[in-house]
Amino acid sequence: MGNGGSRRKGSNVNKNNTDVASPRSQRSVTTPVPPSNATPPSNLPTSVSQVETKKAPVEETKKETKDRSPKKKPEQEAGNPHKKIEELFLQYKDEENAIGPAGMEKLCKDLGVNPEDISVLVLAYHLDAKEMGYFTREEFCKGLQKINCDNLNKLKSLMSSTFKEDLKNATTFKEIFKFAFSFAKEGDRKYLELPTAVAMLSLLLTDQSPHTTRFLEFLQEVGAFLNLSSMVFRFPLFFE
Repeated sequence: MGNGGSRRKGSNVNKNNTDVASPRSQRSVTTPVPPSNATPPSNLPTSVSQVETKKAPVEETKKETKDRSPKKKPEQEAGNPHKKIEELFLQYKDEENAIGPAGMEKLCKDLGVNPEDISVLVLAYHLDAKEMGYFTREEFCKGLQKINCDNLNKLKSLMSSTFKEDLKNATTFKEIFKFAFSFAKEGDRKYLELPTAVAMLSLLLTDQSPHTTRFLEFLQEVGAFLNLSSMVFRFPLFFE
């Protein structure tokens, strides 16, 4: 009897120990429930329509910003100087990618100048032309852009005023004089044939010096087969 009572007491202890050592996962966890009378924060949307309403002002602002962006006006596109210069070139282009002798004659006629007028030489100087009687597309278009000229009337005005002033400016005149030699010579030659040199010098030196006439007469007296180097051609620049 005494022993049996002792065993029962031990069994009770083991049962209690098993309850204490049971894992937490076997415990029931109660999630707190907010009171039924709780209200959500006033700054949160309560419906889909409110969310869409909040997005609308942002989309409208983007649209208004886009609408206010500058647009090219038709007159601005039509007034593109590069395009106008290109159209002017095409008006006189008579050879592949260039204004040749026929186109040059037509251009001079529309400008109201003689093809042998010195203003045409000054135009060639500003265009940095490489061959007498020809303006390539690149020379013509880049040259007119450089002097800010995009139509025939502007060019006519420049030739009758600004180009004449260039000839009166000592520094610019010397540059035009040097350019004339390279412009008039053929290919890679280092000289000008006498008839070409006399014609070019006569164009450049009109009323420039009292020695001009005597110098030209001297060249013609020397002989038709004389060729002029760049140094001899520029000799009149030393006249006072």
